[in-house]
Amino acid sequence: MKTKIVLLYFLFSFSLVLGQGEAAMPTLWQQPVSPLIGKGMTGVSNMERDPVSFYYNPATLANFDEENFFSFMLMPEKTEWGVFPGIEYFSSGVSAGINLKNYLNGFPLRLGIGFVRSGFDFGDFYVTTPDSPDGFKTNSKDVSNSFGVGIGVDYILKFNLGFTAKHWNSDLGERFFNGTLRRIEADGFAFDFGAFVHAPLVKLFFNDYEIQFDNNSFIKPKVDVSLGYSLLNVGGKVDYEYLEGDDPLPRNARIGYSINLGFDTDLSGTQLNLITYGFSAEADDILIKTREFNYWEENYSYSNVQTEYENIFGKINIGKHLIGLEEDRDVVVHKGHSLNLFETISINSGRYNGRGFPNYKTNSFTFSTQGIFKLLGRLIDDYTISWLTNHIVIKYSSINMFVDTAFETNLKGSSISINNISL
Repeated sequence: MKTKIVLLYFLFSFSLVLGQGEAAMPTLWQQPVSPLIGKGMTGVSNMERDPVSFYYNPATLANFDEENFFSFMLMPEKTEWGVFPGIEYFSSGVSAGINLKNYLNGFPLRLGIGFVRSGFDFGDFYVTTPDSPDGFKTNSKDVSNSFGVGIGVDYILKFNLGFTAKHWNSDLGERFFNGTLRRIEADGFAFDFGAFVHAPLVKLFFNDYEIQFDNNSFIKPKVDVSLGYSLLNVGGKVDYEYLEGDDPLPRNARIGYSINLGFDTDLSGTQLNLITYGFSAEADDILIKTREFNYWEENYSYSNVQTEYENIFGKINIGKHLIGLEEDRDVVVHKGHSLNLFETISINSGRYNGRGFPNYKTNSFTFSTQGIFKLLGRLIDDYTISWLTNHIVIKYSSINMFVDTAFETNLKGSSISINNISL
């Protein structure tokens, strides 16, 4: 019989990713701390450039292209997960990008790399045995280390491809087997694949149209459309030593699009985004289905449940799920809105429902120094201050999941970015 620690772990795991079948390793499913969580847990088609935004699509790493770029994110402390006592989440990450055009005789190649470490600490549990009626304390946690790379080429549109390799470890703590204390543990690898296309419509169809104020200042409308696809967590099953049976990884297909509308300006050489509104729609399907076999043997009835994976698109229907934005029992539909003001304040809101998720709401608020630093660099005539304001960006985000439910969880993260670096 499995111990209480195992039962609690799997109850939590299945509540996260229950779809056509059951999956383990919720860490591989949960998006690390990013403002995109507040945008309806989207990410497959977004142009957001934060250190962990590639988790739902490694191809977006190649969007660190306009400037040579380095950024890292830190979640200052573990965060309690909703109403689950003792369960805490943690994540951190780093990303970097470079435009190789100047090094490849003008060939427009972009490259981005990233690393994310994230996990759940399920807390301490007590395990009792006949020889130890008072029990002993043991700890359980899941950890994932993800290494991603994205590569992009500019040819009228921006085309990106990406790949992530993840090493995961699931430690359910210790228990006795045949009088010997054993640690229940499993580890392995999973892989993500992604594709991304970005179209700057004003630049393509209106020749980068701008409204001129004077010789040094202008305002420029911006209309961008992005499409993305990713296949996540491709790998073997989770098989714990000393325990019977195994469970599949949360293999997941995601397809989505994003639309951004806004205005950029240039004030005597200082480029600044005045305002941008963005909308993202995304559909995801857990590519797991179960088949139950019933049979008779020697006057006894037996049943056997087998899991298998679906094709790389699952049951996602473009018309129904992405255009009609209709969810169902197999596919989750994510919808998110964002408002960015003066490269300083970003507000996201969204929701997702389908496959058992009852229309969960999310939101996030981000404060960035980017806009303020640009203005300071223009106003203050000092080389050191000018360098810092032109190259350093600090962000702080407060993110809410499961808003207005008993499971509401608040996540906080900070990031520091260095951009416009000359190599």
